[in-house]
Amino acid sequence: MNMQELWQYTLQCKDALTEGWPLKLWLSMGTFLATEVLQLHVHLLGLFTLLVIFDLLTKWAALGHKYLNENDHADDSGAEKHHISECILAIPRAREAGIISSSEMKHRFSGKIIVYLLLVIVASTADLMLVRLGKPSMLVSLAVGYLAVTEVLSAVENLQDAGVEACADLNTFIRNKTGMGGPRK
Repeated sequence: MNMQELWQYTLQCKDALTEGWPLKLWLSMGTFLATEVLQLHVHLLGLFTLLVIFDLLTKWAALGHKYLNENDHADDSGAEKHHISECILAIPRAREAGIISSSEMKHRFSGKIIVYLLLVIVASTADLMLVRLGKPSMLVSLAVGYLAVTEVLSAVENLQDAGVEACADLNTFIRNKTGMGGPRK
């Protein structure tokens, strides 16, 4: 490539970047303002999404454990202990066997995220009402805290189902500390 071609490409790039600049400017300013105003909520959405993904992955590990127990009997009890890595590696086989359904998991994932968003929006609205009344806002913290603990507890229960024995004590501890005691569902 010679310098003249490079200069022509540079000019073409400049023209493409400056074409429609008023619209691009307004869109970038709007995006900036929206991210500044909604920064906390976007951050919360991302974190909730991570929690739900972890819950989903641990559920798959539990279903991998179930698959291994149903198909790899080492003794007559049918409850061979499998390492968590074996359960994770068994996920594709459990999926092929129909124990894990991708469409069901997709609907559960998107359904959870939608419900969580709605609950946080409702709690945010109620908190705004409380602030207008001069009262302390607390509903977003309560809703987010409860939903987060529920996801963590679900992941712990899934790991317990995947044969991670340490999770039994952690499950009990979380239930006692959060007031979510009672029998496991």
